[in-house]
Amino acid sequence: MKSSVSTLIFLLLTAITSFANCGDPIKETSNTEKKIKWYTWEEAVALQGKSPKIIMVDLFTDWCGWCKRMDATTFEDDAVAKYINTYFYPVKFNAEQKEEINYGGKIHKFVESGRSGYHELAAAMVDGKLGYPNFVYYMSNMKKFNTKN
Repeated sequence: MKSSVSTLIFLLLTAITSFANCGDPIKETSNTEKKIKWYTWEEAVALQGKSPKIIMVDLFTDWCGWCKRMDATTFEDDAVAKYINTYFYPVKFNAEQKEEINYGGKIHKFVESGRSGYHELAAAMVDGKLGYPNFVYYMSNMKKFNTKN
């Protein structure tokens, strides 16, 4: 259910971006326009303690084509970027990163598996159901948003 909600959000954001870009092909855009301010997991958790917002985690991999498409279209849209920057602490989290992360009293590491592997924290975020792109939302109390309520 959670992955279907994440997929629905992804599809809606992609559709909005596609329709928004159907206008004037000569539309000028400024390189100085602010896009999404991405945080590391550690930065977002620290900010959450100071000024609570929902943490939006974008789980991606380097080989994920849809992840790259979303970066190039949806996340480049000014309206989407403004909304995300206003209401979330957005985190870009490579689910196959090798760096260790200390969170919740545990050191989360990269686990070799198959041709590559996965990061333990990424697997914990999605209850072991890895698929990309995927989004996880943490409320101000650092509890995952539960779509089953």
